[in-house]
Amino acid sequence: MKWKMTIKIPNISLGEYGYEGTITLDAWSGFLTKKNGAFGLDFGGDMVIDNPTIEDEHIAAYRYIVDNQYAIRDAVLEALLKNYKDLQEHYGYEDEEAEQYMPDVNEMGDFKKLIGLINVHVMNVYKNGMAYFGLEFDCTWDEEHGFGVMMYKDNVVELGGADKSILTWVAERAKNEIGNNLD
Repeated sequence: MKWKMTIKIPNISLGEYGYEGTITLDAWSGFLTKKNGAFGLDFGGDMVIDNPTIEDEHIAAYRYIVDNQYAIRDAVLEALLKNYKDLQEHYGYEDEEAEQYMPDVNEMGDFKKLIGLINVHVMNVYKNGMAYFGLEFDCTWDEEHGFGVMMYKDNVVELGGADKSILTWVAERAKNEIGNNLD
């Protein structure tokens, strides 16, 4: 196995689909989750390869996520707040169901009882020496499909169902379409 690691990523091993483990992100503690700051971590998203490696771009993304977890959290919550009305319309809950699954929110902190981080997916799509990464969440409004966000640094490039967080083509499209606008 080839490891191009300049730092050691704790709690990681070779699993069935590549390297996986856990990542500790205190910024997401207290959200709708049964985890206390430790979340799933994998490399490659939906891209399964025969000889997985951890590249320098993966390491850069991992370090960025850990070092900038609060800025990333705030970017996700700001984007969700901005798009939440559209999501409410899309799901179409009414009355009691709306109050239970997708109540109105007034500020970012209101999402603490509606979403909870599950996994971080560090993609095999790179820009300027760093990998794109996806954040996969449980959410109250879609227990089957969840909520997901594709990120580059602290920029939300796409949000939607949890699949947005693991699909290589989502990161590739972001890199090709809007990637030149991101640092």
